[in-house]
Amino acid sequence: MKIVSGECALIIDGRCFDGCTCALSAESGPAREFGFLSAPSAVLKRAHRAQHVEIRSGDQPPLEIKVLAVNAGIALFAVAEAKLIRVTLRSKRWVSVVEGADVRDLCIRAEQLLRESGPASKIDYQVVGGDREEAAAIVEYLKGVQLSAIDPPPW
Repeated sequence: MKIVSGECALIIDGRCFDGCTCALSAESGPAREFGFLSAPSAVLKRAHRAQHVEIRSGDQPPLEIKVLAVNAGIALFAVAEAKLIRVTLRSKRWVSVVEGADVRDLCIRAEQLLRESGPASKIDYQVVGGDREEAAAIVEYLKGVQLSAIDPPPW
């Protein structure tokens, strides 16, 4: 098992706390990953009570975690399981489904399906598994793609 460790930023309900350190397995697999986090006790207690906690290290995307236990400036955390989002695109002629955990990737793959399907007068979008903000962002993006296919910009 390979362990990575170093400085990180702890993001608690949208607020960033720099100067923390963490250690986590670099290997991913079917088992849930655990790690350790070191930060001021008050910050860790706040993270333990928070709704949404992430760790950001270097140029890597933030990693959502759940703080399981806090003791004297050290916390045990579990990496949150990625939420699977399913986007269903439906018209009178076809139905397509795109699944994944990354909103950006889902939008790109759904856009490709829309462009390959050709123009359609009415397309219904259903997003399951994401929160309201993710669902709204996906639907707005796809509506924009559909509009650009119907009336492409003049440039």
